[in-house]
Amino acid sequence: MRIVSFQNSPMKDPCNPQKVIWAYDSKALCPVQDFNLAVADLSLAEVILDIASDDECPKQLLFLQCAYLIIGDAVRSNYKTYRRYEIVSFRNKQKRPH
Repeated sequence: MRIVSFQNSPMKDPCNPQKVIWAYDSKALCPVQDFNLAVADLSLAEVILDIASDDECPKQLLFLQCAYLIIGDAVRSNYKTYRRYEIVSFRNKQKRPH
């Protein structure tokens, strides 16, 4: 389980996997406006997919939206924001059911 905390400056490192509080706190609000846009980045793929696939996480939908933003932006821009192979790699990182 990965949890994200946004203490101090959330935009500097919004998905530091060592900080494990925010994503699993059902009462916590997003740390900044348009937080999903800040997190929707392929460099955070592992964290995004871990949380988006965790049914126990109260912020699961937000991270699923981040995954859709990454893929949708790439497709909409005809792979100018991210290359096709990067999106395929991102998609392949998702956890498969046992």
